[in-house]
Amino acid sequence: MKRKITELIIILFFYIMQVSAARVISIANISPNWLIIMPVFFGFFCGKNDGMFAGFFAGIMYDLFYSGLFGFTALIFIYIGYFSGLSKTSAWFYDSGVIDSGDRFVFGNLSVNTKFVINHSVIFDAATKLADKNEKLFDRAVNFDDINVTNSGTIPARVYINVDVTNGAKGYRWFVYTDDMLVNGSIKETIKANLPSLTETELNRYNSSKYVLLAPGESKVLKIASWVEYDEVSTALAQGESLTFATRIYMTATQDKDGVIG
Repeated sequence: MKRKITELIIILFFYIMQVSAARVISIANISPNWLIIMPVFFGFFCGKNDGMFAGFFAGIMYDLFYSGLFGFTALIFIYIGYFSGLSKTSAWFYDSGVIDSGDRFVFGNLSVNTKFVINHSVIFDAATKLADKNEKLFDRAVNFDDINVTNSGTIPARVYINVDVTNGAKGYRWFVYTDDMLVNGSIKETIKANLPSLTETELNRYNSSKYVLLAPGESKVLKIASWVEYDEVSTALAQGESLTFATRIYMTATQDKDGVIG
């Protein structure tokens, strides 16, 4: 609350500057717009919410001082405050459409860290165990999701993936890859080639840091392999329960730069 009051006092000060000194401080009858500084300043240093707050009140005051469509400047200033508060380290991308029942992600150059979400249920016919060297049928117990991703922008982009399970993730595992990573046509061999050890910790570390790089205009098919670890669901299986998981797949497009995704 104190911050908002402080912002309003500062906006009022610049409003007074606008109505009293703007015409005095002018060059070739061109006067500075003091109020537009407010959404830019607060957005840049305090975040987009403060930028929008400052933009609204600065815009209203500007509309009171100048004739015209009341509220229009406030709307423009709100947008200025919003975009001034966007992340300075993240890429400017936008989601330009979801096609083919939600299995295609297309983005370009406009907004920040665009997230694309797919919700669906996965039913597994069997459980398995990744770390079991004697498990020969691992690949048959795996579910595969393919998502087409296109970078329609003009700068290189990274796409990160995360998977949440909304009805309990006990036993659920996943691994993201592309076809060019596949080893001997086997998903298990591919996982082994990319993890130092077949543990849940290493798998989570891999998934959290893995991204796919797309050049401008490039398209790729991102694949998510998921399975259920037998040891964690053996009791449920013995009770005749089905292996059904409600999953939510998140895809985030960022610039090709470390540190954009925490």
